[in-house]
Amino acid sequence: MFLVISSHRATYLYGVSSSSHRNLMPTYALQWRAIQLAREYECLEYDMFGIAPNADASHPMYGPYKFKQGFGGEIYHQLGCWDYPLDEERYQCFAAREMSMQGYYS
Repeated sequence: MFLVISSHRATYLYGVSSSSHRNLMPTYALQWRAIQLAREYECLEYDMFGIAPNADASHPMYGPYKFKQGFGGEIYHQLGCWDYPLDEERYQCFAAREMSMQGYYS
């Protein structure tokens, strides 16, 4: 998990998990600890970052959507992420491949 703390906001920027011991729900414990850290740093907001654009079960981001929805809070849509390529030619190849795959753009 990458937790970024800036000013009054803590942002759960990125995280991964596996199916190993999933029944113990370690991702919930990790989020709870991150929320506690945010409070220790006197953050006023805890941003769980990206979710699917809607509650469509066929969307590739539906799993993270359901996970994050379980914590309550409000959905706030904003512009999203921006890429700053260091190598324009390689970035164009990456972007073309990303757009041709089924994924977040479905």
